Amino acid sequence: MPHHFIFGHMIESGKAFKDVPMEINRLTLTSLFLRQHSDIIKDGVIVMDVWPMIDPILYVMDPEIVSQFSNQQVLAKTLPKSNQLKDMFKPMFQGKDLLTMDGPEWKRWRAIYNPGFSAKNVATMAPEFIEEIDIFKRHLRKVAMSGEVVKMQQLAINLTIDVIGRAVLGNNFKCQAEGNPLEKAIADQVKWLIPNRTPDALVKLLNPFRLYDLWRLERIIRNVLAPAVRENLSNETSTTLHKTILSLAVKAYLAENPDSNPKVDLEAFLNRTIPHLKIFIFAGHDTTATSLCFAYYLLSQNPQCLAKLRSEHDAILGPDPSQAAAKIAANPQLLNSLVYTTAVIKETLRIFPPALTVRQGRPDVTLHNHKTGKTYPTDGFLVIGATFATHKLEEYFPRNEEFLPERFLAKEGEELYVGKNAFRPFELGPRACIGQELAMMELRMILGLTVREFDFEVDESVFMEGGKRLWGQRVYMVGGLAGHPKGGMPMRVKVRRR
Repeated sequence: MPHHFIFGHMIESGKAFKDVPMEINRLTLTSLFLRQHSDIIKDGVIVMDVWPMIDPILYVMDPEIVSQFSNQQVLAKTLPKSNQLKDMFKPMFQGKDLLTMDGPEWKRWRAIYNPGFSAKNVATMAPEFIEEIDIFKRHLRKVAMSGEVVKMQQLAINLTIDVIGRAVLGNNFKCQAEGNPLEKAIADQVKWLIPNRTPDALVKLLNPFRLYDLWRLERIIRNVLAPAVRENLSNETSTTLHKTILSLAVKAYLAENPDSNPKVDLEAFLNRTIPHLKIFIFAGHDTTATSLCFAYYLLSQNPQCLAKLRSEHDAILGPDPSQAAAKIAANPQLLNSLVYTTAVIKETLRIFPPALTVRQGRPDVTLHNHKTGKTYPTDGFLVIGATFATHKLEEYFPRNEEFLPERFLAKEGEELYVGKNAFRPFELGPRACIGQELAMMELRMILGLTVREFDFEVDESVFMEGGKRLWGQRVYMVGGLAGHPKGGMPMRVKVRRR
């Protein structure tokens, strides 16, 4: 893009936001640039310099080029997580979490936690998840009877944090019933993170209460999680079918460290474990809740897709919605037969991907565009897989402004077929999201147990004025670290008449 010798790309950034709300999520930035500089699409990479606010960035949108630094199965060939990301999250995770770890230490802990997140183990959790979804449905009925406009984001967050609590710890946080200090403490910690060098970040850094508040919030989180860890340690020999993610991690940890005794050296084990649990809870509930809200919105805007979805549920889960939960609990594998439901979720994640990957460039890693012959050194750059822009490329996603779940059912050679490596909301390669099986099962289950019983209608009065749309949608993502629906996705819920 045009580069100013003093202001770098700050002027171009200002132009990109000229006709859209400044509050839109920064994940959308590359797509805004492409609207103004369509010739860049062929390069597959956007260079952005807004120093000193943030280090120079390579936004990589071409999926083949993204794969060069993220899909490599040999860990030494992938770019490490960015130093700026590590510094930003250090007050929250102390550098001991799967998000920011690198190298052999990351590989070790990933292997420890992999068994708990396997599709086989996640399926055994279905009955517990159904209990939480039933509470969610009771809230929906209450809202429907009152006729009020409800912020669906908060209802969804309460549900998903209770689900992730069941999955990771076997602990019912009871966020839906009475609230839990854990969710608020984690959210408040996130508010103190410093992602850039803007004036707002400087105000946070110099705030005399910041370090105290981070310490206070950490104590709240630890007081909730430590008893649950102790309980999992005491139940490590349980023979029940359902194993929590933590209990399986304890088993793997003991197999790797036979001379270690976490019950004796509890404090050291807590220090190793709690940062991982926090990132599972933070990422596991927040992004899933956001995706659920956008799925409800997109289905409400596309009644033909909603009708197909309901027909599939009638066929797979039975014509009586009240019996669906019992059928899923008895046979969770039924969820794998919901192919159109899975396509709806994938199309939602294509349009509104909740996150991206941020890596640190290295002197020995150069990216290549094999179509143009251009090369891009990475040293000195933040290298970002610009998922939002990738999912808007016409070459890979024809009719990309339309909600078309059918694209994920298309076969190679058909118009809507999704090419290799193009769909990457969970990223691909060895550092793909560890919780993607859990998230997909959870979303399939929630949709399968709600869309036939309720209608969802968005209150669009809080969105863009004058009928403007952003990439074909009036509803859009806001926020900094991860995308959230504007206004918390205000909705009216109605009990469906069959």
